[in-house]
Amino acid sequence: MAIVPCPCCNKRISDRADVCQHCGYAFGDMDDEKRASQQRVFAIKRQQRIMTQQFLALLLFVGGFAVTFFDGELQTDWQRTAGQTMSAAGFIWYIALRIWLIFSKKQ
Repeated sequence: MAIVPCPCCNKRISDRADVCQHCGYAFGDMDDEKRASQQRVFAIKRQQRIMTQQFLALLLFVGGFAVTFFDGELQTDWQRTAGQTMSAAGFIWYIALRIWLIFSKKQ
């Protein structure tokens, strides 16, 4: 009996288990090749979710930048503050996701 990673949640489970106790993924009598294939598919999906979130973070950054500098002198203080906050949040979110993506690729 060996401990292997679940193809869905990547947590450690027994190789003889039919269902993952953490996420409930049922893999039954999968062979090692099928299990490895499932792990690759879930890793690709996880990276695609990260890339989608990075796109949203960039949109938030660009939107905040546009709100901050679009109206020029006609802006009120709260609009400028909201735009700067959106830009900062988008930038921090993007950087955090880039770091997360780098570390997830190393695993």
